[in-house]
Amino acid sequence: RHAADDGERPDCRPRRRRPRREAVEALPVAGLHHLAYRRAWRREAPGLCGVAAVEDELVIFDDDGMWVLERATGGVRWHHPDLRPVDGPAPTRYALDAEGAPVALDRNGEARWRGEAPTNAPIRRVQPTRRRVLAIAAGQVFALDATDGRACWRYAIHYGEIVGLATQGEMVWLAGEDGFLHGLRVESGDERFAIALDGEPEGSPRLTDHGLVLGINREPERSARIICLDPADGSRRWTTDLDGSLVEPPCCAGDQIAAMVDDGMQVRIALLDAATGALTWQRALDGGPGSRAQIIDGTVYAKSIDGAVDALDPHDGTLRWRVEGDDPDLSLRRNTPLIACRGLLLLPGTLIRALDPADGRQVHVLDCGELVPDWLHVWPEGDLAIAEDEAVARYLLGGHLALVA
Repeated sequence: RHAADDGERPDCRPRRRRPRREAVEALPVAGLHHLAYRRAWRREAPGLCGVAAVEDELVIFDDDGMWVLERATGGVRWHHPDLRPVDGPAPTRYALDAEGAPVALDRNGEARWRGEAPTNAPIRRVQPTRRRVLAIAAGQVFALDATDGRACWRYAIHYGEIVGLATQGEMVWLAGEDGFLHGLRVESGDERFAIALDGEPEGSPRLTDHGLVLGINREPERSARIICLDPADGSRRWTTDLDGSLVEPPCCAGDQIAAMVDDGMQVRIALLDAATGALTWQRALDGGPGSRAQIIDGTVYAKSIDGAVDALDPHDGTLRWRVEGDDPDLSLRRNTPLIACRGLLLLPGTLIRALDPADGRQVHVLDCGELVPDWLHVWPEGDLAIAEDEAVARYLLGGHLALVA
C-alpha cells in the first residue's frame, strides 16, 4: 500500500560526511620494521554484556550496571548500577532502567529524561534522530521527543518482530518478519509506503548513493534476493537473485555490494554492481558457516570463523592473498571483523595480527594473554580497546608505527 501522493518527496539523501579535523595519514607499510603495543590498563568486568568507545571514553555494561571509563587511565568517570545496555548508535547517551524504560543521559551521566516502558515486550534498540528518539520493541516502533522523552507516535507492523531499521533525514525504514518494508516519516510516524518483499528480510536496509539496499531470504526455495528501492516511495530499481541463503546482511561500500550465501553444500561470496545489481563475480570459499564479507578500500575480504582471511580482487574475484586462521578448534564465539588502521589491517582471532593489505604480510602479532578479542575498537591514532566476557583493556601503540606522522 502507498500513502497518497502529496506532491512532496522526503529528503532522504545520504548526508556528506565531514572530514576529520586532524587527519591521520596512512603509513609506509612496506618500510615498516617495528610495531609494538603496550597495555595501559585492564579492568575486570564480570558479566560484561556491552562495550562502546566514544572519543575519550569507554562505556561498559556488566553485572554491576553501566560504567563510563576514562580512555587514558581506565578510571571511572561515572557509574549507574541500575542501567542496562540497549542496541543502537549512541550507547553512552541512552540505556534502559530496571523497569525497561529508555533513559537519556547527558555527558556527566545525569538523566535528562525517562521515557515510557513498553508493556508488551522489552526494548531491543534505540535509534536517535534530530528531533525524535525511536525505540524498537517486538513488532512496534514508538517515537519519543528527543528533548523531553514525551511520547509522539507509535507504529506496528502487520505481525512478527521488526528485524531491521534505518533512518536518514525525514524518513525511517523498517524491515519486519511480516515480509514488508515500511517507510515512515520520522516526525509524524505517517506511513509513506509498505512494500511486500517476497521473503524474509535479512537485517537492516542500507541506504546507499544508488538507493535503499536490502537482502531477502526466500523459503522453501533456499534462494536469496537482493533488491534496491527508491527510498522515498519504495519503487523497485533493481533485483538480483542468488542461489542459497544469505549468511548475513549484504555489505555495501561505494559502488559495490558483497553478499555471502550458503546453499547447504558450500559458502560463496558474490559481488554486485550497486548501481544496476549486475553480478560482477562469485566464488566458493573454504570458510564454511560463520564467514563474513567486508569491503575495505575497494578490496573484498572474506573472513572465516576460524580467523582465516581471503583478499579478493574486486574486478574478477581472483585471490590476491590468503592468511590462514589461528583458531582451528573454533573456540571463538564471534567472527570479529577486520579493521583498517593507518595503512594496516588488524585481524582479530585468538591473537590480533597486523597485516600489510598489499600482500597479507604479517607485520606484528599482539598476544593479549587470557583476553580474547571478542570485541575490538581502534582509535584513529592506533590505540586499541579489547574486551571479552569478563574484562576490558586498552593497549597503546608504540614502536616505529607510533612515530610516523
